[in-house]
Amino acid sequence: MKTNGRSKSKESLIAKVYANPRYRGKRVIIIHGKAFASPGGMTGFRKLKRVLKQYPRETPTIIYVPKAETLILTP
Repeated sequence: MKTNGRSKSKESLIAKVYANPRYRGKRVIIIHGKAFASPGGMTGFRKLKRVLKQYPRETPTIIYVPKAETLILTP
């Protein structure tokens, strides 16, 4: 699988977001090499619309960064 520089930079940005305690317990929108903390509900939806309007040709990545005490179970 080939990866270009942009996907590697997105992966490193995602790793930085997960390591940053400021984003714990929040949804984060990653677009154009930037990370935006986003609340849930309609406020978060409005923030997403604003970011998409600012970067119309980009595809955002939306992640949830769990709190440090969160236990994630997988099958």
